[in-house]
Amino acid sequence: APKPPAPKPAELSDLDAPTAEEGRPIPVVFGAVLLRGANVVWYGDLEAEPIKKKGGKK
Repeated sequence: APKPPAPKPAELSDLDAPTAEEGRPIPVVFGAVLLRGANVVWYGDLEAEPIKKKGGKK
């Protein structure tokens, strides 16, 4: 049987990361709350790392 094609690697544009916009209200919440479309100023250092399979003897 033929092998299926390998999936393409994820790109930065594939992620749905929050953005920062001037003038958006900043919600004040108490406790654990899920915020949709949060206004985030810094999201961290995003790095893509390939997944490597480790093989070993059985």
